[in-house]
Amino acid sequence: MKLETTLRSKMVLAMLVVLSLMSFTFSSCTKTESNDGSKFIGTWNGSTSCSGAASSASSITISAGSNNNTVTMPGYVGSGSCAKTITYNLNASGNAFTCNQTFTDNCGVSYNISISGALSGNTLTMSFAGSGGGTGTCVFTGTK
Repeated sequence: MKLETTLRSKMVLAMLVVLSLMSFTFSSCTKTESNDGSKFIGTWNGSTSCSGAASSASSITISAGSNNNTVTMPGYVGSGSCAKTITYNLNASGNAFTCNQTFTDNCGVSYNISISGALSGNTLTMSFAGSGGGTGTCVFTGTK
């Protein structure tokens, strides 16, 4: 009887140790979501140069997106009466973001837009490329 009680106590103790280890293992697997988009939020002032045109002073405002790794930026496609206001959805990862979207202006013309951006220190550099209704590239460099 005493041997049975000792064995039972040791089994209970062993089960508690195993359960404790399992609990620790599962709690250490908690996924932490990054917040890479937050570093891009704000107004960036600098200059933009586009293919075939002189550089000009410009300002870009980036806002929070639908999650911690997404930010948005206003823009437009088309020109004149065909111009349409749009929103770029930028996917952030680390110190960079990308966007590949297709938009249609108010006259039904389609534009494929690609944007890539990188943050180095406090300087943001963005490259824009468009094709479809118009083709061209631009580069923005600025600081908050």
